[in-house]
Amino acid sequence: MAASQKRSIVVDLYEDFVCPWCRIGRANLAQAIEQWEGPPIFVRHRPFILDPTIPPEGNDFRAHMELKFDGRGDVDQIHAHVTEVGARSGLTFNFDKIRHAPNTLRAHRLVELAPEPEREAVAKELFDQYFEHGQNIGDIELLAGIARNHGMDEQTAHNLYRGDAATSEIVESMRQAQQRGITGVPFFVFDDQYGVSGAQPPEVLLQVLGMMGENGQEAIVHG
Repeated sequence: MAASQKRSIVVDLYEDFVCPWCRIGRANLAQAIEQWEGPPIFVRHRPFILDPTIPPEGNDFRAHMELKFDGRGDVDQIHAHVTEVGARSGLTFNFDKIRHAPNTLRAHRLVELAPEPEREAVAKELFDQYFEHGQNIGDIELLAGIARNHGMDEQTAHNLYRGDAATSEIVESMRQAQQRGITGVPFFVFDDQYGVSGAQPPEVLLQVLGMMGENGQEAIVHG
């Protein structure tokens, strides 16, 4: 079926909110969609927790980053590079404002608990709060405020305090990622047909959209 005959294209976006390249990849996808002249595109946030070993209260950001890179690069230089690349995608990164390296389970749960029409906006706000404003997106009060901003009731916000609401959906997303061979994010899956890894520029994502429906073979585009 040709792309022009398809009713819609579903893009599963595997991402984590502490991954700056995920934020850049998300912005590049938005730019590609703006330029796209084909059928409608439906983007689905797919949870991917990069470091589930971080405690619920989070870690010190600077210490966490230095341990993560462990001499493989200067943290400030790496952040400067991300900031430069992000600016080309219209994004602001303020790494100097970030104090916490959070466990992102609660943030992912918030997206899963949000009404379907609000999920993408919630995901975007989580990225913005963390990387632009330096907010702790593992903090319950911050997450409750984001919930209210997007029309969720107090019960939804309080579900983040206790129990395991939406946790099974996150576990399932991680299982699917493993089955698909996804070991890093961002990772885009177009209609279960094409996989694209890395924060690819809009023109590459547009090229993949143009390939949709041309053949039934799976393809992987690596970053």
